[in-house]
Amino acid sequence: PKRLIDVGLPEQPFIQLVQTDGRPLDYVALSYCWGENQTGRITTRETVSEMMQGVSLTLLSQTILDAVTVVRRLRLRYLWVDALCIIQGQDNTGDWADELQKMGQIYNNAYLTIAATSASAASEGFLNHRNRGGIPIDFRARKSDRCEGIIFFRESITVDHSFTEDVHGSPLLKRAWVKQERVLSRRTIDFSSNQIFWTCRLTRYSEDGQQHSDDGIEAWSDLVQEYSTLQLKYESDRLPALAGIADIASRIISDQYLSGIWKANLSSGLLWNPTKYPVKLSGMAGVPSWSWAS
Repeated sequence: PKRLIDVGLPEQPFIQLVQTDGRPLDYVALSYCWGENQTGRITTRETVSEMMQGVSLTLLSQTILDAVTVVRRLRLRYLWVDALCIIQGQDNTGDWADELQKMGQIYNNAYLTIAATSASAASEGFLNHRNRGGIPIDFRARKSDRCEGIIFFRESITVDHSFTEDVHGSPLLKRAWVKQERVLSRRTIDFSSNQIFWTCRLTRYSEDGQQHSDDGIEAWSDLVQEYSTLQLKYESDRLPALAGIADIASRIISDQYLSGIWKANLSSGLLWNPTKYPVKLSGMAGVPSWSWAS
């Protein structure tokens, strides 16, 4: 990215916008919902100089402030947030257009992506709204020198929150752009309303101790299922819009990409069916009729 936020030291009362000048810096990216009205400081032509001198934490929206807190706790230094690192405003469409073209690379190159999954607006934040009832606390117990074990306690035995419920059903996942952000991110920490999830390209851990692994094809299938329901202005963009994600996914899956389906999963990939009828095939040039994109 062209600019990053230097979060500074833990006790520092301000952050600072800096130019990267092409330097390969490790940074954390934030994936979040702006909401109807953006609250807190944003970077515009009028404020960019002030941002580079430093801006008080008290002027930030709660979600961005929480992200700064997490980055500092992780002992990292740089944070990328669109509202602060891209110059906003209708009079500066050039900067936005330049950075928009690099959006996929920004999330792909990030050391980590923080997902403010539970927040529907930047003013809400994501660190203080959690139902901890279903999160187990482990306690090491010893009865004698020969009897030792770990006992797990949790406040509620009825709470069962899955990744699908907590993340895919969250306000954040209603944004179309998030589909690309999630797939391209190398590592993601989801702060949901119930627990924290850690996801990389091969596995996922949840705060309650559960683990889920896949080879990338399952994640691709989930993406296609969600992506195919989104409306595009031009149907001819359906496969090209996935091309960037497929290019990066091919390095993880190590397989041949065939019009939206992976060769290793071809038999299952051909078993797609529409959820709405009647179905009108687009007949797009270059898209075979056996592909879900047709």
